[in-house]
Amino acid sequence: MLLSLGVMVGGFMLLISGAKHLMSGSTDLVIGLSIVSFGTLAPESVVNLVASLQGHSDTVYGNVVGSNNLNLFFILGVAGLILQIAEEV
Repeated sequence: MLLSLGVMVGGFMLLISGAKHLMSGSTDLVIGLSIVSFGTLAPESVVNLVASLQGHSDTVYGNVVGSNNLNLFFILGVAGLILQIAEEV
């Protein structure tokens, strides 16, 4: 219990430290990535909004779930191609 609490507190401290370094060292990169992320999110949001207003909740649900799965598995796949995933023995 004490070890878990220490790991959690240590991880939180590293998260705060990483956020400070990210904001101080790469403000332009963060702004650029935020603009790109909004650009990729906007069309999907419009489709979901229109489908929701027309009562097509299944389209909204499928779009959200499908988009999240594609993003998750695409990122894992690219990461696996770049850096081989270690096997546990």
